[in-house]
Amino acid sequence: MGWDRDTVLRARAEREAAGLPLFGDKPWPETRPATVEQEVLPLDGTIRRAYLLWRVTEEGEQVYRTFCQEALADQGAGYRLAAKGITERVRAILKLKINNSFVSLLVRDVESDYPRLHFEKRALHAT
Repeated sequence: MGWDRDTVLRARAEREAAGLPLFGDKPWPETRPATVEQEVLPLDGTIRRAYLLWRVTEEGEQVYRTFCQEALADQGAGYRLAAKGITERVRAILKLKINNSFVSLLVRDVESDYPRLHFEKRALHAT
């Protein structure tokens, strides 16, 4: 048979006039608390996730340390901090391949660890 709109509206108005909640005592069912701590992880297949997995490797740590050293040296010499130039020098020094997609994330990590370093960069898009 279905519901009658007027009856529902009338009941809603009566509950509101009586100072009662519109949808009963509880507007939604209570949920159980999480049994384990939940954390936010990047989605599988994203650049950010691949970067985080690479960053914890020995190669990723070595690139990070060398990148920081080069950036600090450039700043000390009064040069403008250019991520692309520093990345190319790190590649030459370590003789490693560095994924170009990781450079902007690497720069953001360096800036968060060394606030006095500031690189020119664009906004992040879907990573």
